[in-house]
Amino acid sequence: MVEGKNSAIALVESVRLHSIGGGAAVIGVRSAADLAQFKTRAEQFRAWIEQAVGAPVKVEFKVDDPSPDAPAPVVHDRAVEAALMREAEKHPLVRHAMDLFDARIVDIRKE
Repeated sequence: MVEGKNSAIALVESVRLHSIGGGAAVIGVRSAADLAQFKTRAEQFRAWIEQAVGAPVKVEFKVDDPSPDAPAPVVHDRAVEAALMREAEKHPLVRHAMDLFDARIVDIRKE
């Protein structure tokens, strides 16, 4: 588990959102050793996700498949997509590009 000034950022970067929808979010952690530590932070993750999607969410943690061929996480919830879209549209660089090219966001992907 990461501690210090940037611990919240490091914490979020060390997990994978596998799915969110139907009032539940499944978050993958790197190892069984991390699982217990992340469960103590479940309330913090729940609050962050609820703030992003604007609805109550139950958080579940699971150990990620360590295989390099493990499938990428899939997010299917339209509320999450809408929240990500709104957040992206607020970013100054995105806003500038949208204005400059008379464009709109059609898809958001994390790669």
